[in-house]
Amino acid sequence: MAKMLRNLIGVKPETDSGDLKRYLVQTILDQGHLSPLSLSVQPIIWELDHTMRLYPMPTALILADKYERYELTYEGCHVFNPGTFQGTEFGFSTYYPETRRSEPSLLGEEED
Repeated sequence: MAKMLRNLIGVKPETDSGDLKRYLVQTILDQGHLSPLSLSVQPIIWELDHTMRLYPMPTALILADKYERYELTYEGCHVFNPGTFQGTEFGFSTYYPETRRSEPSLLGEEED
């Protein structure tokens, strides 16, 4: 998400976080590639580029990075970021293929 935001031409000041998440998901799925940035920003090793393509469109896509947890469905593809596992919460996401949904999960401290 951070690299995508750094390379935007411009973002309206009133744009909220939900719009940015949708923009990222829409860009990746519409371009059908996990690295939708230009060659000057993100060089490509052409021999391995086929591994980054999203054709046919998947039913689920996990975009795991340091950005906050989110989930949304775009054009039938359920996209989610489980969030960071670092810190004190140890949060992650559980994905259920049958229902095509994900839910947040937390590791709690063991009680003695």
